[in-house]
Amino acid sequence: MRGRKRRSSWGSIDSVSPDKHVIRYMEASPGGRRRRSKTFYGSRKGAELELARLRVLNDVEGAPPVTFSVAWATWVEPWIEKSVAAGKLSRNTERMYRSSWKPCEERWGGTAVGAPKPMEV
Repeated sequence: MRGRKRRSSWGSIDSVSPDKHVIRYMEASPGGRRRRSKTFYGSRKGAELELARLRVLNDVEGAPPVTFSVAWATWVEPWIEKSVAAGKLSRNTERMYRSSWKPCEERWGGTAVGAPKPMEV
């Protein structure tokens, strides 16, 4: 019989048998949070300690915020290049996007994506 799944505010432990547990947690990565899982062999208390260790190791709250420059380089640049290569975006539009980004980068490049308030824009 499958054990009872217990959730915490940060991750979960699914008991498969008395000495086998599946730990699910969120990991901080440069691209954002990623859901991960790990099989833990040992007691339930040991699995809880392992989840606590993983939480400290992968502190999602302590991850650096994504800035506008990082977002541009990670998502917009590849999209522009792919769209131009596929013929969905003209070279003039590409130049317009890049020239429009330059003054924005000077002002907002180092700012976290969620930080600006409407009055600042």
